[in-house]
Amino acid sequence: MNKRIIALVLGSAVLLGGCTTTTKETNPNTEKTPKTTEDTKKEETKKEEVKKEETKKQTNESDVKSKEAIESTKKGLKKYFDFDLKEQNYDITYNKAEEVIEEATNTSLFKGAAVHIKPKAEIKEGEIKAITSKVSTENNEITMLEIERSSDMKDGKVSEEEAKKATENFIKEKELVKKDEKITFKNASEINLKNRMDVTFTYGKDNEVIVGVDRLTKKVSYFEFKK
Repeated sequence: MNKRIIALVLGSAVLLGGCTTTTKETNPNTEKTPKTTEDTKKEETKKEEVKKEETKKQTNESDVKSKEAIESTKKGLKKYFDFDLKEQNYDITYNKAEEVIEEATNTSLFKGAAVHIKPKAEIKEGEIKAITSKVSTENNEITMLEIERSSDMKDGKVSEEEAKKATENFIKEKELVKKDEKITFKNASEINLKNRMDVTFTYGKDNEVIVGVDRLTKKVSYFEFKK
């Protein structure tokens, strides 16, 4: 009798255990509320606003650099070539260094920024057709400055000695290098496309400065620092 009762009790326990159901506990921290269309739109709007602010900041920074580079170029033209640039008479463009890329190597052609200047009006023989400068973005110092004049004449001549003397005087008078810095003649070469003769000097530790003489005017029209 007792054994039968015990067996019935155990059987009932097993049956009840098989039918037992459990409730899954949920963690409110891990559950996410589905995004609504309105929420998605708000996120997209916020991203667009951030993007616009970044673009605006970059544009403002670029404008400042552009103005600084152009101002340095104007001062350089006056100091080195005694030329007053009237901005209203010229088209002026500005290129950051990373925008001037050599396709073969995919590297920047120079350090700094470039300013390109061209007259708006039609030019005549002997007049300036282009001005180019390279300006350091670190200190706004000019690293290259060139004035090109329109000329169909190909018979302009300047000897190596004339060019060497003119460029040496230019370096000293305009203080392209420090007064106590010794400069050493390296070479001279004809630049036919530019109608000038370039003279290269070395100074300091592995530094070079190239100064070019216009073959028609016999005056310096270009200089560039190489390091």
